Amino acid sequence: MVLLGAGCATAPVVRVRRGMEQDTPVERSAPAKPEWVALTPTAPGHKSFVGEGQDESQDKAKDAAIADMLKRYAEYLGVDFSVLVQMHQQEIQQLREDITHTERRVVTDAEAVSRIVTRGTEVRAQYWEKYDRSDGYHYRYWVLGEVGDQFIEAEVARLRAERQQEFPPDIITSDLEVMAHLPSGTSYKAGDTVRFVISADADCFLYMLNAYGGGKLACQYTRKLTPGRRVTLECPAVYGGKKQEDVKFVVSDEPLDIDRALKQVHPAAVVMALRHQAQGFGAKYAEKTVSILIESR
Repeated sequence: MVLLGAGCATAPVVRVRRGMEQDTPVERSAPAKPEWVALTPTAPGHKSFVGEGQDESQDKAKDAAIADMLKRYAEYLGVDFSVLVQMHQQEIQQLREDITHTERRVVTDAEAVSRIVTRGTEVRAQYWEKYDRSDGYHYRYWVLGEVGDQFIEAEVARLRAERQQEFPPDIITSDLEVMAHLPSGTSYKAGDTVRFVISADADCFLYMLNAYGGGKLACQYTRKLTPGRRVTLECPAVYGGKKQEDVKFVVSDEPLDIDRALKQVHPAAVVMALRHQAQGFGAKYAEKTVSILIESR
């Protein structure tokens, strides 16, 4: 991946005569705004992504522009930016250790991922504008990222492989417990209704996750449970290419952000995200997985 732009860090700064309107820049990095700011270029062999950032600090505006560009790249892959961070976690950790040792500073996720996908190359060109507003100076920054098709193909293949990871083994981190009952020895055909009887031994929030093969995952229910009361939950049996469908019931005495967790790349990562949330809250937490035999019709 290569970051391109009009103007560069060593180019002379262009000062603009101050106008009456606050949206007139007083300085800019090039005589005119480059065309790619408004119209993302296309060319064979790669895809381009434009990122924009704003801040009172020029450096922070640049960081925000790089983060925005990476967000657009992640959206093109069909994932959240946090998935890119997760995919490259080992590389990010190594990069952080290297920079901490050599440059004595902290590296953000955006900078780390940017360096990884550009094979360590810094942003070589960009465009910015400086504004003089009533509350002080303000910067707008743009970067143009160019990602090779071969690199994208490798990323897609890596995502596809990681999506095959299913649920990790159940854990219980406290005295909180969830019970899930299903008639034993029962098999279902795709489309049949599966009924679970759920109960918990304390007030808690329930999240019902359904992994039905090929890394596919859905959250079927979120609801609050009270001790001593059984709840019947239903979901359709889904044949996802394998005969076993796993349903994991997650409970916590603190509400968890399930939508945020579901942005992860595969079922195991979704569960790990929920565990990390519960740990951060200091919440009581437990899991219970039930397997269902599914027959294709």
